[in-house]
Amino acid sequence: MERRELASYRAIHSSWSDGSQGPSLRIRQRLATEGAPTIVFVSGFGASLEVWDQVVEALPGTFGYLSYDRAGIGMSEPGEGARDAAHIADELFALLQATSGRSSFTFVCHSLGAQFCTVLAARHPAIVGSLVLVDPFHPDEPSRVSPTAREEDAKILIGYPRSIAARTTFGLHRASLWTDLLNPPEALSANEVISQSSRHWRGVEREGAFVDLETANETRKAMQLLRDVPVLVLSAELPEHPETRSDRAVIQELHKQWAAFSKSGSVRVVEGVSHNTFLTSAVGAGTVVRAAIDAVESRNPNLMKKF
Repeated sequence: MERRELASYRAIHSSWSDGSQGPSLRIRQRLATEGAPTIVFVSGFGASLEVWDQVVEALPGTFGYLSYDRAGIGMSEPGEGARDAAHIADELFALLQATSGRSSFTFVCHSLGAQFCTVLAARHPAIVGSLVLVDPFHPDEPSRVSPTAREEDAKILIGYPRSIAARTTFGLHRASLWTDLLNPPEALSANEVISQSSRHWRGVEREGAFVDLETANETRKAMQLLRDVPVLVLSAELPEHPETRSDRAVIQELHKQWAAFSKSGSVRVVEGVSHNTFLTSAVGAGTVVRAAIDAVESRNPNLMKKF
């Protein structure tokens, strides 16, 4: 079945720290128009919805999906509240309430997006049918990996966004880390617009500021509430940088700990892929698609067919 897709904006209300409703903001979303979405794709740190292009192209037309830009990221308007996991989770909940009549979804979450989805499962458990966490960024990872790995993470979380934001303000830099590593060539025109947006990079910097603070603490608490949520963690075999190869064993152990909070949790180490090539290689994208389909059909990733 051929699936028709629609890119649009949806107005939702942000929330304040006291739980009251904040101002309205427009969120960019991509929605399969054949029926209500069953799969929700949640991007990692600072990434727009285009990072999922290769994955959704491999998704059979019978499966509806939704991908989106978080507030302040990509082409979505910035929210006025904090960019910690609680606010981000509440905004995603509001988006799904405004977009779909479905009661629950399978969430496929890459990298830092896994923390947002874990907090979503704690704050709005009824809407989370299952979680597929794609090489998730564990809140304890910065303290457990080598100094070299921490340095590479810092380049992404702090140094790189600040550098690019400064350059894009003056129109001197086109490509971003995510357009280089995660986005296919056919998405280039959208990526050019995004990567030249100083607003986008301000949003990336705001999001990064909470990674080691509120978001990490919220995620640790939320993990303890995953008992009844089916969780599958897809863990990359290969390091993103050759010099951090030894850190993969540490990260895979953290992935096992994450999955163990669910009584039906499991981890699969996927050979031949790294953190980013889960979304850009045929093997990685195909693995993510099969995991998502089986999670939808069984609502229990432990019952997945053998790859």
